[in-house]
Amino acid sequence: MRITAAGDYLAQLRVNRSIGFDELMKFISAADVRFVNLETSLFRDGEDAIYGNQFSGGTYLHADPSILYDLKDYGFNILSFANNHAFDFGVNGLLSTKKAVDDAQIVNAGVGRDLEEASAPVFLDTPNGRIALIAVNSTLGNPVVMAGKISSAFPGRPGVNPLRSEERVRVTKDQFKVLQEIVVRSGVNAALDISRAEGYSVAETEGELTIGNTKFIEGDIPATLTFPNNEDMKRVLTSIDDAKNKADCVLVSIHAHAVCGKSKEDIAGYLVDFAHCCIDRGADAILGHGPHILRAVEIYKNRPVFYSLGDFILQCDYVQTAPADFFEKVGVPIDSPMEELFHKRSAGGTRGLQYTRKASESVIASFEIEGGKLKDVSFLPIDMGFGKKERMGCPAPAFGSGIIERLAELSKPFGTTITVGNDGLGHIVLQ
Repeated sequence: MRITAAGDYLAQLRVNRSIGFDELMKFISAADVRFVNLETSLFRDGEDAIYGNQFSGGTYLHADPSILYDLKDYGFNILSFANNHAFDFGVNGLLSTKKAVDDAQIVNAGVGRDLEEASAPVFLDTPNGRIALIAVNSTLGNPVVMAGKISSAFPGRPGVNPLRSEERVRVTKDQFKVLQEIVVRSGVNAALDISRAEGYSVAETEGELTIGNTKFIEGDIPATLTFPNNEDMKRVLTSIDDAKNKADCVLVSIHAHAVCGKSKEDIAGYLVDFAHCCIDRGADAILGHGPHILRAVEIYKNRPVFYSLGDFILQCDYVQTAPADFFEKVGVPIDSPMEELFHKRSAGGTRGLQYTRKASESVIASFEIEGGKLKDVSFLPIDMGFGKKERMGCPAPAFGSGIIERLAELSKPFGTTITVGNDGLGHIVLQ
């Protein structure tokens, strides 16, 4: 079974098919399974009962459902839209997107009318076997986006399949004592202490100290440690068990912006733990996306882990309309021209994703699994026309651009060797 996988399909407009479309369609469609992450809400402007949420995933992303024609024509046949923009327009926006994708007959995972639906694997039958997809969102922004469980008294809550993370800041013994003294003298935890005494908040665990939303622990070397939430991890592993019983190959999609370091290319520890746990349980590949740049590729137990596939289409500054909240967030008068809003946010085109070259340089991965073994992994380099308005953030092949070489450098710490072949593609040297 051959699988192609791309990153974020952040489209606000129909694509320019005169540049790179046919070449990409040919590469993508050569596979049985063709995955992408849809990162926008879908509805028509003026549609009843669609409201801007009081919070968003950054930009209030929304597009006409007709963009799915392009997505399908590229060849994609399975997707997730469990990401930080799923709730930009609340429950109604999420359900409108779900309906549009379902109506387009594209298999999709990670979002549902309740947690049971959002966390369940979905299946795609191909001539070479059945694929299962499980999708999670780790960049929640607000816990209200999490789908809720069904009870005997109430229906579940629409939302995404979440993967929360837990953080511990490790400090030395002396630093821990200083923090304890600060807490006592400043009274910063007074309200929390009262809540704990009344039974409304959980008591402090021995050896931990909470200040605000940060938990500190005592140790030898200062560091920030992250872990996947146990409840969410167990749910994903249960879904993998279900998928393995019904499919020949299991894919896990994860949307995550989390970093561990000073660069967006640095990977938080809990993402590595999550990927390894999923593969240990039987997943065949981890399809990561979210930070809008490439991250390392790891081959773990003969299975590929793509920590971020970057973008496939990048049109975050091409939104046509926006709710009042977005104007207020950026600091321009409500109903100003959209050009004024984006000019202010980008400081005149000097900052932001649309003006970051790395965000416009990415790859499409292609890999084959046969008889339970990974046979090959290759990458088609693409760029979204950085600085070229006529491209509108749409992809085209970018042979000889240095993108593969950069991916190879990022992947070296994981023991992954990527070379550039005579075909211009990147190829992983499998052991």
